[in-house]
Amino acid sequence: MTEPPETSSSTRHAQRRLIISDTLREVRKLIQNGIDRDTLDDIRKEMEILTHHSNLFDSRDFPLPSDHKPSRIYLLSEDRNQSLALYLVTGDKRVQSPAHNHNTWAVIAGMAGEEENTLFSKIDAPSSAKQAMLRTDNVHVIRKGDSIAFLSDDIHSIRVISDEPSCHFHLYGVSFARQAGRLGFDLESGRIFEMPSNGMHVDTSRQIDDMTISQERLQ
Repeated sequence: MTEPPETSSSTRHAQRRLIISDTLREVRKLIQNGIDRDTLDDIRKEMEILTHHSNLFDSRDFPLPSDHKPSRIYLLSEDRNQSLALYLVTGDKRVQSPAHNHNTWAVIAGMAGEEENTLFSKIDAPSSAKQAMLRTDNVHVIRKGDSIAFLSDDIHSIRVISDEPSCHFHLYGVSFARQAGRLGFDLESGRIFEMPSNGMHVDTSRQIDDMTISQERLQ
């Protein structure tokens, strides 16, 4: 069997711009009347299609975690008002998050590796906004072609469980920079704490100008 020709970095970049633009254009159509579970299911389908293009998002252009960096976050696209933000997130087995929400809707679609998502709900919510006991509702392992979605108050935790680093798409209603109201939950004590993501290190060097592409398509 003949191996496909190696593509250049510039060619992969151009192809990424188009596939990301096409995906986000469909997502914008879906969310124009608001977000609910059904809308999220439709967005998941669009994101699962994006995972079929793993050759455009591999380690040639997106270095994987290293000894000094258990995870890497790459911004792929972000609207000018810091809404509808798409990231490529990689992580190794050192990656494990506390239970948290996002204060916006989110869709995760798997492209490589295995990431365990544990879903929680509140079973005891005292009058104090600083305490809440959680119960485990379900556990989903996200692999290549799988996806999961969350509304803004949904609570989950993540843990990379594969020897192979995970490499997943994360799509949010607003960017990390605007997720200042995100909350974390201590499963043992029930303590609620602020877990803003606006301080996370994000590599913006791979970002595409999706709005420019959309304007070009209209000309």
